[in-house]
Amino acid sequence: MARIDLESEQRVLAAIKRIGCVWAREIPGPTGRTSDFLAMREETHLALHVKELALDPEDQGSLPTWALGMSRVRRSVLVGVVLESARARVGTESRSEARAFLSHGAIGEEHIVRSDDRSRAAILRILGPAPAARKTVRLLIEADAQPDRDVWRIRRLLDRAFAQFMPRMTNLIVLAGPHDRWLALDHALLGRPIERWDLFPKRGERIAVGRSDDSFWATRARPESGALLWVPTSGRGVEKQPTLWIRGGARLNLPEEAMLLDLRDALA
Repeated sequence: MARIDLESEQRVLAAIKRIGCVWAREIPGPTGRTSDFLAMREETHLALHVKELALDPEDQGSLPTWALGMSRVRRSVLVGVVLESARARVGTESRSEARAFLSHGAIGEEHIVRSDDRSRAAILRILGPAPAARKTVRLLIEADAQPDRDVWRIRRLLDRAFAQFMPRMTNLIVLAGPHDRWLALDHALLGRPIERWDLFPKRGERIAVGRSDDSFWATRARPESGALLWVPTSGRGVEKQPTLWIRGGARLNLPEEAMLLDLRDALA
């Protein structure tokens, strides 16, 4: 067992004990594969499958002044920024072109920001909708700006965890990894944002946005999987607290939901 996997499992075990569970380790399933933990609290049983995204987090640095100004553009989208020259001087014309792109570009489109000497200063890419409460552009640097490179790595981990699921029991995947991979997880679990021309957009929006159908939780795919707990380990990403994902329509009773929430809080 890799050292990082062992550390993640020890952290999860400490949380299981902290919320008052009786526990067992390496429980064999009918296929011969084992779940990492079985946690029991009163009548509630939960099988846990712990995986770690073994990547070295990248130092994201900070955005230059010209890029920070882009976050004032009034459009609720996530925008990836790949800096090619952090010290480049970006003039008024290039800034105006970048703002126009952020205002009207489609999901997946890219724009090259040029410096005063016309060299490449950065690449902007529209990744998808921002969280609902946000009304302006949200900028993500480097690793967050390129989530697709890690999506399939995460998918393989999710598939490995799913192969360990226990029948007739609530199963929880616990995925640990660097903060700056949270967007890749979002895309692996729920699908990449795509424009949907077959749907009407939400009120106040120009284009309807959906998700690709190749995700781990795609419609009707893997109905046995209803919850995932994301545990950030290190790095300088955006989401630093554990996040509990509960699938829409998941068949969880109140004690099970309470146990999942307690586990999330114990891992914070």
